[in-house]
Amino acid sequence: MRTELGDHITNAQSKAGLEHRLATMEALTAEDIANAIFYAVSQPPRVNVNEILIRPTDQER
Repeated sequence: MRTELGDHITNAQSKAGLEHRLATMEALTAEDIANAIFYAVSQPPRVNVNEILIRPTDQER
């Protein structure tokens, strides 16, 4: 499932660039995000998860 991010881009060149990038990478799933959240909230009280950065493995910085 894709997000509505591209729906809010008005610049045609930027929108085409986004569509190209999305077509060339495997998108994350809702289950991927849910697994990361579960990991964070299931840690013992002595563990403080401050940040989680989640992105597709084939996405460049």
